[in-house]
Amino acid sequence: MTSIDGCHPSSQVTRRGEECRQRGFGFAVDILKREDANACLSMFERYEERLGGKPLSGDDRFKLHLLLPWVWALVHNERIVQLACRSLNTVDVWCWSSDVNVKERRSDAYFPWHQDSTYAGISPVHTAVTVWLALTPSNEASGCLQCIPNSQGRQLEHVEGHVQDSSNALSKQQEIVDFPDTIHPGQAVSMILEAGQASVHDFWTVHSSRPNTSEHRRVGLALRFVSAHAHKTGCRESATLVSGNGHGLFDEEIAPTEELGQAERQRHKQAMAKEKSNYLPDGVRSLTVKSHYCLGEQPEATAVLFIDLLISGLHADVSNPFRAQQYVNSLM
Repeated sequence: MTSIDGCHPSSQVTRRGEECRQRGFGFAVDILKREDANACLSMFERYEERLGGKPLSGDDRFKLHLLLPWVWALVHNERIVQLACRSLNTVDVWCWSSDVNVKERRSDAYFPWHQDSTYAGISPVHTAVTVWLALTPSNEASGCLQCIPNSQGRQLEHVEGHVQDSSNALSKQQEIVDFPDTIHPGQAVSMILEAGQASVHDFWTVHSSRPNTSEHRRVGLALRFVSAHAHKTGCRESATLVSGNGHGLFDEEIAPTEELGQAERQRHKQAMAKEKSNYLPDGVRSLTVKSHYCLGEQPEATAVLFIDLLISGLHADVSNPFRAQQYVNSLM
């Protein structure tokens, strides 16, 4: 693999990246010194205070690298970029998004079994990863991520609102209800991290996290990286090129110079509007579904077919991307 900024990936980064490609995840990668992680946590708490000191919600959680210079720096952190490149097996990499995940002490909030790929509109498989950076210790007591080995082979059906539960922290309360015989939740691995360490998982890896039963907050940054050789459906979005050639996959983003500055807020607002337009908000009347027909083993041989469906008049389940795909397949 080509070096990044003249530096070859460390053996630890190399191993974890290879683990991600082989079984869908890797963890306990040393990224920041403890004092640097504490400094990032302090800057995050300052961000919370500037927004009123209440739990963050909505757009305030996402694409923080456009609002906060210190998050922009983390997105470009050499070891994080190397981990993303090694996991994606390419030096051409974008940072698509960055979001903060907080579980308050003694919180009931949890993330059910799901895949990050479900609403991303990114293909083919294995062209996107999440690097999760812990700013506080993330362990079983505080509700660390759990990944199922070798579960990243394909997109699984997600059911929205299967059980009405306000503690479900996913935006659409989506979750995997029926598992194929090859995927066993009982084999899940807890990705335990110290502050300053990171994990990486494939967008198609099935994962979850339990409530925080500890007396300390669990705070982490989820950085979403996409190969420049991927395909992205829907409204054209913006992203930050962190390595190599972007191949025009996204509109390139601008670094923030002032924390929560007026220009930064405006660019963030525009970027979030584009991103949200691709996530099938309530009331949307049409749906673009992508169907892949692989002509051989090479991703480059994938033919992509776009079909516009009018949801009105069709079975309600077609509003679910997986059901829509099944409907399209039935027409072929």
